Amino acid sequence: MDKLKRTLSLFEAIMYGIGVIVGVGVYTLIGKASGFAGNAIWLAFVLGSFIAICTGLSYAELSSMFPKSSADYYYAMKAFRNRVLAFLISWLLIFAGLMGVATVSRGFGGYAKGLTNIDETVLSILLIIFISFVAIRGIKISSTLNVFLVTLTIFGLLIVIGFGMKHFGSVNYFYSPYGINGVLLAAPIIFFAFLGFENIVSIAEETKSPRKNIPRAIIGSLTITTILYILVSLSIVSLVG
Repeated sequence: MDKLKRTLSLFEAIMYGIGVIVGVGVYTLIGKASGFAGNAIWLAFVLGSFIAICTGLSYAELSSMFPKSSADYYYAMKAFRNRVLAFLISWLLIFAGLMGVATVSRGFGGYAKGLTNIDETVLSILLIIFISFVAIRGIKISSTLNVFLVTLTIFGLLIVIGFGMKHFGSVNYFYSPYGINGVLLAAPIIFFAFLGFENIVSIAEETKSPRKNIPRAIIGSLTITTILYILVSLSIVSLVG
């Protein structure tokens, strides 16, 4: 069996991490979490990021010890010495990935239908075919496309932040209708906005110097998304407030 080629740089690994973390779902989560935290939603992002970074540090440590593409299987195998358990964990992750693909593709189809007037199921299938084609062509092409799409995503977030900057200071950013309890209730909801960083370990065998770069990519992508999320939440509160 051919070995995977280590072609990804630290920058590409970080961009991959940002790509699997950041999504439009953050706007939905902000709306739901704001019902608990109010203007102090940014504090919920701080708490949520703290939880994510703590978990990310665990993944960073494991990835530096075992830089394998089959990371979750390998970690479970090393921890429990049980092939059946590791096998089940791997299949659960596969099923979770399939559901994620189905959800994202359906969401894309729903949004794109309004622009193209094409059936959303057809659009969903076309998206899956396109992404599959890119993935088959190799990690370098996939990474190039990912860097481009992530750059667009970050640019979109920066636009939101830019609009909000004009109104910074217009509200009390510590106001929460339920006090600190509201912030604590919002934090678990916000945590979902950070999920995806655990997938960075799956590119360990395709990344240069994985023992150093995978941990850096995990921490780097979480740090960047945390800053973006906090600024976006402050901007939205400023605009709405």
